[in-house]
Amino acid sequence: DGKARDALAHAIALAPQAWEDHAITLRQFRLLAGAGHADAGWLDAFRPPPVQFYGGLIGIAADDELARQTIARAIGEGAPCLAYGALAAGTDILAAEALLAAGTELHVVLPAGCDVFRARSVIACDPAWGKRFDRCLDAATSLTVLPGSGELTGDAVAMAGEIAMGLAIGKALELETEAIGLRIFAPRNGSSSMAHLWDRWRTAGKAVRAVPLER
Repeated sequence: DGKARDALAHAIALAPQAWEDHAITLRQFRLLAGAGHADAGWLDAFRPPPVQFYGGLIGIAADDELARQTIARAIGEGAPCLAYGALAAGTDILAAEALLAAGTELHVVLPAGCDVFRARSVIACDPAWGKRFDRCLDAATSLTVLPGSGELTGDAVAMAGEIAMGLAIGKALELETEAIGLRIFAPRNGSSSMAHLWDRWRTAGKAVRAVPLER
């Protein structure tokens, strides 16, 4: 195990963010260990970082420094390699900015086309979020828009959330790692429209990092 561990550590160091390659190698090592009835527990230390789904609040001021720091700290503690979520004004954009600053690969999922979403869920809240939305979208690795989503409705928002969750879980399985959720919520505002999605996430056995914020 010692030589194999050193060789694997060296190979990963040569391409530290080649997550798919790492996962394939780990899968092959586990198959070999299983065939030889050997302990494969040491491979867990080489798993890629978790894949994250994030979702939060719209009603956050663009200059809320406490919210920015709180979200950035939570993302730093989770250290995901990839993340999936939307880019609504407020905590979505704050999370996306923190993820990109940490070197995380960002995958954006929107419930409507960019122009409609930008107008209704970004600029309508505060024009100050507009350029920040644009920068995050430009830096994202991928953009998925809900098919046939001409209008921004509650059902479209919920479906886009389910798609983002599914993509995060599927990617985590592909990478031989775990999917975690970053739920940013207002503790005194009761149940949110996304609460049922988080319930389904937990029912699926996925971890949630809860980040309470006051609006």
